[in-house]
Amino acid sequence: MSRLDDVRQKLRASLDARGPIWVEPPVLQPAAVYLELSGEEIRRRAFLIDDASHGALCLRPDMTAPAVRVAFDLPKLPPLVAYEGLVFRRQAPGSERESEFTQIGAEWLGKGEMDASGEAQVIAAALEGARAAGVEARVKLGDFAILAGFVAALGLDEPWPARVVRALSRTGGLAALRVEKSAASQDEGAGLAEALATLSPEHAEAALNDLLAHARITPVGGRPIAEIARRLQQRGKLAAAAPPNAAQYDLLDQLTHIEAADGLDRVAKLAESKLLKNRAPAEAAIAKARARLDALKGALPKSFSFAPGLGRTLAYYDGFVFELEAPTLGDRASLGGGGRYDGLARALWNGRGDAPSLYAAGFALRPLRLAEAAS
Repeated sequence: MSRLDDVRQKLRASLDARGPIWVEPPVLQPAAVYLELSGEEIRRRAFLIDDASHGALCLRPDMTAPAVRVAFDLPKLPPLVAYEGLVFRRQAPGSERESEFTQIGAEWLGKGEMDASGEAQVIAAALEGARAAGVEARVKLGDFAILAGFVAALGLDEPWPARVVRALSRTGGLAALRVEKSAASQDEGAGLAEALATLSPEHAEAALNDLLAHARITPVGGRPIAEIARRLQQRGKLAAAAPPNAAQYDLLDQLTHIEAADGLDRVAKLAESKLLKNRAPAEAAIAKARARLDALKGALPKSFSFAPGLGRTLAYYDGFVFELEAPTLGDRASLGGGGRYDGLARALWNGRGDAPSLYAAGFALRPLRLAEAAS
């Protein structure tokens, strides 16, 4: 038996001990979810296919979303699904990283809330899988909920909180937002946008309809009036709202650059800043992260760090995140990782009736790299 086959069997056996349902998602996946949640980053890295019958498709760039879609189509939602399959990602010319590789992993799904001990089990399961393969990985832990908690605590004017959170979910997003040109009140259409911003969505749509009818303008294209009104309202609110100031941007920048074994303590120190108008959201996220770390005592290796700004390649994680690494592999050090993605789960539930209160978390490991790290 080859070393790779041995690692694959040990990874599957490690997951089997937790009693999952194994699923085999299709290789071709709808691209819309990936494009909506990960934007241009996934457009650059995914193998996209235009299909006249099914719209935009892609070769699955990961196994998480495909596995969850299969799980949601089952007669009863399973608490745990596992999978093994190929994923496909474009790489830059000259890169040593693989464009096609196997992932083995699992996803925890349910209705209601997932507490800190449940989240810790996901991380512990990934570590058990790596150790079963003979690798003691270096671990990086992060938590996007902490970033979102700090944004909420700053008390920014609407619609800035959502814009800042979106920026934080993407590499370099905060820096790009910081230098973005401010919405100018003199821009064409700014007066209409600001006027509509003061109305309810229903009244804004009606006012826009009346304006178009009075001007005898017939809309062309497929965009509904309601969507046009909503976009104009957002533009008007943005023009009227004060953006984050330099000190607030600096605080968030400091937060995203923390990476240390005592990283969570450093985060807690930042939460004492007088810039936070309401510390409760930040303190709640920190408390859950601390409870998660406490639940992981004895499972974490000595080589670990806490980095709230830790980002995954696919930017749909909205809670804790983690990465397992083998530094001896250099540029290919990542062995896999995962995190929590309630928002993605709700998006994938779309069309299946009323969306329940869903939680979702999981991980995927790369058996080839584990085999290389163990040799």
